[in-house]
Amino acid sequence: MNPVSPEGLSWLGVNGVTYSLTVRSNRASDLTALPVSETATPLAVNIDTQQSNYVAPPEPVRKLFDDSGVGGKFTIFVLLYGDFHELHKRCLNAILDTCDKDRIELRIGSNELCADSVDFVQSLGKKKLVHSHDFFKKNRGKYPVMRDMFHDASNPITTKWVIWFDDDSICNKNPDWLALLADQIVKYPRVDMFGPHRVYNLQPSQQDWVRKASWYTGKPFRDASGKGVTSANKVHFCVGAFWAMRTAAITKADIPCNRLRHNGGDWTIGEQLWQNDLLIRNWCGDKAIVDWSSVERRGKSETHPGLKT
Repeated sequence: MNPVSPEGLSWLGVNGVTYSLTVRSNRASDLTALPVSETATPLAVNIDTQQSNYVAPPEPVRKLFDDSGVGGKFTIFVLLYGDFHELHKRCLNAILDTCDKDRIELRIGSNELCADSVDFVQSLGKKKLVHSHDFFKKNRGKYPVMRDMFHDASNPITTKWVIWFDDDSICNKNPDWLALLADQIVKYPRVDMFGPHRVYNLQPSQQDWVRKASWYTGKPFRDASGKGVTSANKVHFCVGAFWAMRTAAITKADIPCNRLRHNGGDWTIGEQLWQNDLLIRNWCGDKAIVDWSSVERRGKSETHPGLKT
């Protein structure tokens, strides 16, 4: 099925504003003024190896969500791609089936989206279940769309935390996943990003690529334990398919890097956080809570940033 051009379709958003399925082309990102993150003392990455023993938190859910560190509500971003309508329905329905609608604001971005999925998103919008949809006829890659959505001055993020879903990440394993995430935020108030922790080895040319970034602050790369060492070459990061991040960290570290296109963004984000004294913590590393990357890789594939071709 070919992608559809949905000019003219619109719905009344949850805040009483009319949002349209806007077809956009390579527009410059507008930076949004967001609060500066709290200063955090740099720590080695926190690594949890046992993830499958999570149970519903003992505190009342309302108390968890209304904690000042959580802020009462999450902005959930979902990126849809291509002609995979059944997968798109599974992803979006799982979010809507497991989340209190008053606790989330659902924003969708899409690349080269099939007609059935456009119609489905449109139907959710008319039910006031979707806040906005950034639609692109051509596949611009993951991170240009992410950057547009994160830094859109006309549609600023208003929550303290954002959650990212690729369309193949399905939250149907544990209906309490959002409360479990809120529980982690409350328990670890200095952490700025939660997600499946991994380690990436940088090649010399990639180290040079990082050093040329506007967000690079001169901190040494890390070793396997997460400690900054002059001779080290590792990046600690959260897998890009599913994660949660403090909104203020997006601004402080200028996430995602404006040089990214489609691949290598997850480890780049990990280094952006490290360079700006922001902390990550492993969560859902074994897919016991959320089934991230539930299908084989699809779509674009490109050389990782900084690698010589």
